[in-house]
Amino acid sequence: MGATIRILSLGVGCALATPFFNVLPADVATAQSLKKYEIVIINDTNSIVIGFNAKAISSNSWSWNLLGSNLALVRGQKHKLTIDDGQDHCSYDFKATLASGTTIQGKNINVCTTNVWTVKSSAPGDQPQDRHVDIKNGSSANIVRFFATKTGTTNWSWDLLGSGVEVTPGRTFRVNIDDGTNACNFDLKAELSDKTTLQKGNVNVCVLSEWTVN
Repeated sequence: MGATIRILSLGVGCALATPFFNVLPADVATAQSLKKYEIVIINDTNSIVIGFNAKAISSNSWSWNLLGSNLALVRGQKHKLTIDDGQDHCSYDFKATLASGTTIQGKNINVCTTNVWTVKSSAPGDQPQDRHVDIKNGSSANIVRFFATKTGTTNWSWDLLGSGVEVTPGRTFRVNIDDGTNACNFDLKAELSDKTTLQKGNVNVCVLSEWTVN
């Protein structure tokens, strides 16, 4: 009777242990084989990226919008995403959707070796525009501060000259007038060392390349 009890006890122990050791390592091995890849998306268009999708090159189905419903990338903005479809793929197709309606795709991108994808567009309206303006001091005083605000608003920027920078008479200083909204028309304001304030309204900084302050 004692031998029978020992055999049954060993049998129960094996019955409980077998599923644990047969199933769990398989799950762990599968989890360890799945890889997540991070990639930085940079918007280098003149529009806003409102959607981003990815799919393995062997698939016909795009992912959901990886930016989510509340995130959009203005020009120059970047965002880190995780590419994880539960498979051990390296090659993916990417698709970015712009607010202008343009869709931009990148084909066969190796996320195992690439960690940055820049969204570029050949459409005229989506190409980034140069908003740099040369501020030339045509006055007899130093320009000590310089500000810009989108035409129709009164939200003046911080000092675009930077801390401690002054533009002496006859000198030129280049500023980038870009508030990330794709606007081209701005009001400009220069403050001089003699307490004079000079303004120029409704300036198209996508076209104008120089403003002489005098």
